[in-house]
Amino acid sequence: MDILGYVLSIVMGIVLGALGGGGSILTVPIFVYFFKVPAVLATGYSLLIVGATSLLAAWRYHKEQLLDYKIAFIFSVPSVLGVLLARICILPRLAHTLQLWGMTFSKDQVILIVFSILLCVISVFMFKSKDHQKDQNNPAHQTVFSWFAIAVEGFVVGIITGFVGAGGGFMIVPALVLLAHIPLRTAIASSLLIISAKSLIGFLGDLSLGISYNYGLLLGVLCLTFIGAFLGTRINNLFSVSTLRKGFAVFIIVMGVFIFLKEFY
Repeated sequence: MDILGYVLSIVMGIVLGALGGGGSILTVPIFVYFFKVPAVLATGYSLLIVGATSLLAAWRYHKEQLLDYKIAFIFSVPSVLGVLLARICILPRLAHTLQLWGMTFSKDQVILIVFSILLCVISVFMFKSKDHQKDQNNPAHQTVFSWFAIAVEGFVVGIITGFVGAGGGFMIVPALVLLAHIPLRTAIASSLLIISAKSLIGFLGDLSLGISYNYGLLLGVLCLTFIGAFLGTRINNLFSVSTLRKGFAVFIIVMGVFIFLKEFY
């Protein structure tokens, strides 16, 4: 199972490289089902891997001058607060067993059930997102309300990230396009910077609580993810963005249903 887990780590990197996001969707299931890591710890592993990989990708966009640092900052600050709230306050206080719908679930099961629902929601975003946007910013539409809405969404996505360990790129990108009125490529680039900030700070929050990790496993998966991301950038040139995005959307909704049924029943 470990070997298959490492192979899937490369696949996770390929997804990140080909789509500019989505790798975190695979990280938690890989650690839980193939490396037998408890779900709470798996979300922490995911935060570091997704954060580091996203930071590497964001640097490439920085060199292309596609990052919108103002928008990234407005989204990141409340998002980081949401992540820390989830990692330091919510998760440690979550009971080890919970009663839902007359059934008893463990803490890990609740996290995975929430995660499976999130997968289905993200797949909808992926199906509905557009692949082409105008090439120029439209600052005239960036009102005080839009900045406030971006900050609120940042806080909500931060809590989700802290709870399930997913970066939330497919929730962030549509929000930035719709609320900040920026081009899609700029939204993707800024999203990666946001994801790296809140994910890495969330992982540091875990360390502040004294949570220990298997750093050998963590480093091995991270290296394979980087290799996969490099391959993904090549694959991106072979298929249209629309084909890759919709194909992956189908995959994650199937995985979401599978995880939900496995943990619920």
